[in-house]
Parts: sequence; C-alpha cells; structure tokens
Amino acid sequence: MAPGGRTHAMASLQPIAIVKSEMAKTAWLRKLLRRKRKKGGASRVVVFVNTEDSALALHAALRKSFAVAVNAGPLAAEGLAAFRAGNRLVLITRDGQQPPTDLCSSGAAIGAVAVSWEAPSSLGAHRARMKTAMGMQLCYQLLVLRQSSRFVPSL
Repeated sequence: MAPGGRTHAMASLQPIAIVKSEMAKTAWLRKLLRRKRKKGGASRVVVFVNTEDSALALHAALRKSFAVAVNAGPLAAEGLAAFRAGNRLVLITRDGQQPPTDLCSSGAAIGAVAVSWEAPSSLGAHRARMKTAMGMQLCYQLLVLRQSSRFVPSL
C-alpha cells in the first residue's frame, strides 16, 4: 500500500477538480504546491501538460515561488535530472516528452502527486500519463468549466 492507505492502482482514479477560470486553475495549483511544501517540503508533484509552450509558460509562472523543473524545450535534460536528484520537487512535463517508464523506473515519481493541468491531447497521452501515475500517491484532473459549458465530459 502507498502512504495514506491507498494502493498504487487507485492512483488511476482521478479526482476531478472543476475550476471556473484559468486564474482559478493557477490558484488551485499554487495552493496544492504550498500545502505540499508545508508538509516537510519533500513531497513531489508531476504536472502534465499538452505542449512545450504550455510547459514553458507554466514553468515561468511558478519558478519564482516554487522549486520547479521543466521537461520541455532547452531545459528538458537539466530539468529531468534535477527532479530525479531531488533538487526540484515539482516537474512540469509535456505529453510525449518523456517515456513514463523512465520516471517510474528511476523511482523519481514514486509517491508523487500527479496533476493533469490540461486534458490529455490523445488517448495515447492519457495512457502514458496513467502509466506514469501508477506509482504515484494521487492524481488530479483539472477542468476549467466555461460559462457556456453545460456538462463536463468524462475522460
């Protein structure tokens, strides 16, 4: 069993956090990161995004307040190495950038919290995220509910 009495298989059951705007989504993530930092500062968080641009933008928005690494663009190798070594406790990674088995086999993602910042770009991306998340403690799926939305489709 994982910490908190959860089994690893349960990590694939994603609590869905519905937020009303992109600003509320960012506030939700910052609150999660502050909470994890207060719990001894050793909790790891892996944030999944769709594109390199999304990864780099989120990294720029968070790096002044949190120990964040990005697995995209020219910082990819350095960011992944810093996360694996424990020098960065948050990793922002884009779909298709890092084979999930690499994060899991290195033990870097074990017990981490996964956050799907954006809905997966494809069924393959969803499967890759879930494969990575199997060793993680908990996964969140963030959905922005637009004013015109009448329902939130399930993944």
